[in-house]
Formats: sequence, structure tokens, C-alpha cells
Amino acid sequence: MVKKKIIYLVAATVAFLSVLTGVFAHVLNRNFMDTSQAQRRWGHEKFIPEKFKKGDAKIKASMAVSLIETQAFLGRSREEVRDSLGDFSGYYRSGSFPAYIIHEGWQKKGEDTWQLVFLLNMNRKIKAVKIHKNCCDR
Repeated sequence: MVKKKIIYLVAATVAFLSVLTGVFAHVLNRNFMDTSQAQRRWGHEKFIPEKFKKGDAKIKASMAVSLIETQAFLGRSREEVRDSLGDFSGYYRSGSFPAYIIHEGWQKKGEDTWQLVFLLNMNRKIKAVKIHKNCCDR
């Protein structure tokens, strides 16, 4: 009888934690845009590092999907990103994450600001590139 109760409690706890994890994952990811949405919004120009580096936010936005798809920066350091793409113009959680503004929402009332964020692994190498809604313009 005691074993059945323990098994039931463990199963119930696992189920509860699974649901809770799913809810938190949804909440935490709500500030990211997938590449299909980005392509509809800004297009899909070929990623050219020199053009990205010299371009304004509109140019950077048009190449964001291509940059993500090529995975050109996976495994590289933040310094390599800066050397290839120029000084960081965005901010994500701390100054450690390379980020570039790709849509300047502050210039038009009611729009969000979006940035390209390079997420780091434990070795401080790029593990993913995502499009992130920059906080708190509205």
C-alpha cells in the first residue's frame, strides 16, 4: 500500500513538473520571433557579413533569416562575431551577449524593437542565434 502511494506521488509530481515546464517554456519564449515570421516581415536577403556590418537596421533585418539559417557563427566567440559584424547595437540580459538591433520600434509609435541575439554556451561560444523582442519600448 505504501509503495503504491509513493509511486502515485512520484507520477503526479512528474506530471505536474512536465506541465509547469511547458508553461514556463511558453512564457519565456514569447519574446522570440521564428524565422518564418521574420521572413514575412523583413524578407530573406542573402547574408553577407560586410553588408551586414555597414548596413542600417533595415539591411540587417533583411539578412536576419539567412544569417540564422547558415549557422555561420555557431561555435565562434563573441569577439569573432564583433570582428565580422561590427560593434553590438542591442542588449540582451547582460553585455556578454552579442546583439544587433534589426527593427527600431521606437521610431514609430506602437511598434516593438527587435534584435538579433547570439546566445552563448557555458564555454562562451555561440550556441544559437535568435530574433528577440527588445524589452520595454511600450
